[in-house]
Amino acid sequence: VKTFFSCTNKSFLGTYYKMSKMTWQDIFLTYINFFFFLFIFFFFKKFDTNYNPIFITFFPFFKIFKKIKKYSVSYDHKKIGKLYLIFSFIMLIRGFVDALMMRLQQILSFNHEGYLSSNHYSQIFTAHGVIMIFFVAMPFMVGLMNIIIPLQIGAIDVAFPSLNLLSFWLTFFSIMLINLSLLFGEFSKIGWLSYPPLSEITFSPWVGVDYWIWSLQISGISTLLTSINFITTIIKCRKKNLFFFNFFK
Repeated sequence: VKTFFSCTNKSFLGTYYKMSKMTWQDIFLTYINFFFFLFIFFFFKKFDTNYNPIFITFFPFFKIFKKIKKYSVSYDHKKIGKLYLIFSFIMLIRGFVDALMMRLQQILSFNHEGYLSSNHYSQIFTAHGVIMIFFVAMPFMVGLMNIIIPLQIGAIDVAFPSLNLLSFWLTFFSIMLINLSLLFGEFSKIGWLSYPPLSEITFSPWVGVDYWIWSLQISGISTLLTSINFITTIIKCRKKNLFFFNFFK
């Protein structure tokens, strides 16, 4: 635990040096850049086109790969906070689309059934509630706290940088799961609170409830680890002259 704990400058630099040796990410992204370069080269050379300007056109993609690599394996609390905010904004658009679909269904179903079946509408309704609460509001708050808390208490980083990165990737996988569930199966149709007995297998024998459970469980583990990280950071990593009740002094 001491190796991953970074409250002082010395321990933080040592942790960053040890934990930044993630060679499999480097190899993976290097191979992506290499094969993408070969594909562009041979494709345009085959058709005898002027492919030299094409490299200039596609060169920003290589910079994007480098930036993705830079952020995806970084233990900096600011970069992780930015990742939370980016995915929160993406899911905000996703939840907003669900809201538009529901409102459009209500408008068109005034005199008839509308363009969505009752089964599909229930899935959209549930997905909208889950996304807006657990994958928009919570990642947004966690992202802001990741950026602000260490700066407010004078800490270099959060107490457990590796745990902070793990928490983000758990949130990322839960986001992917909830979106893939609508493509490769179905989502829950029982509302975002999933009240029993409607959520029990007797009334919901489909796989949608399973997707709902796994998405929220993975997201809940991420939030739990993040809260432990923040509490430890506030208690152990603040400046010596910074107390809990300075406001009242």
